[in-house]
Amino acid sequence: MRSLFMGHSLPQVFGCSHKPYALMTAGNMWADRQVLNGLMDNPYQDWRVCFRGGKIRDEVRIRLCAEFPMLSEVYNNPLWEILRAVATQQPTDSLVEHFKLDGHGISGFSNQDMERLCGVPNWQRFGLLLAVLFSSSWKWQLHSLWLQRNFSSYFEIASLREPLCFVSTELYEMLSSFLAKRQDIVINNWPETAEALHQSIKFRSYLFCLMREMRWVKDVDDRGYELLWKLMDRHWARELKMLLIDSTQGRRSPCSTALLQSARRALDYQRRTQLQFVA
Repeated sequence: MRSLFMGHSLPQVFGCSHKPYALMTAGNMWADRQVLNGLMDNPYQDWRVCFRGGKIRDEVRIRLCAEFPMLSEVYNNPLWEILRAVATQQPTDSLVEHFKLDGHGISGFSNQDMERLCGVPNWQRFGLLLAVLFSSSWKWQLHSLWLQRNFSSYFEIASLREPLCFVSTELYEMLSSFLAKRQDIVINNWPETAEALHQSIKFRSYLFCLMREMRWVKDVDDRGYELLWKLMDRHWARELKMLLIDSTQGRRSPCSTALLQSARRALDYQRRTQLQFVA
């Protein structure tokens, strides 16, 4: 799974389109520069296999991570350790303790606390969320139950973003296989098939487009994704209904001030705090 995420992150750092030929061309151009600058002797490989989960050669990967911090963040994300633990049915309770929010352990439970833990929907938070979700400890039971109610929407919104949008099916199938072995964990509205997942993601994308048409958001950025994540909460059911009705009647009602402020506060909090995995 890590190799898939690494491979599908390469077009972002190379600045090329998400096509095998484009990746091959951009990858070889990068390799040429390494040779010309005397940094590597043989940095070439078949870049196209990276889209299929093919492993980047270690020496090439180390150089890429040194040059592109984003790739280093992908490679070192704690999600891979959490997935290994769940796959081998090892407890994730102790792994939750390794996550620190501004240097402090995860503590407290409320709707606001959980929204802060989740942050803007993004695969980079999956490590923490899955460690909590699959925990068997009573300490994290309420947190796990909250995630069982909300993780499906979070996953689908995160799947609108790169690189997860290219590998959401593979990760979904892996998580579904884990869930099949844990009858005590039932994620609300978790898609029954990959096709159902794609339909749900398309609906989230449709809602995002509606928000842009209604001028609730201007750009495809964290603010827009946070607003969409808020909109999935039943607390904002009225605003979601208004958005859908207005879209069919050609009206442009402004987004409620309360919803905008809620999203803004969540973004401000995330910018002020730092989530770390301390091994």
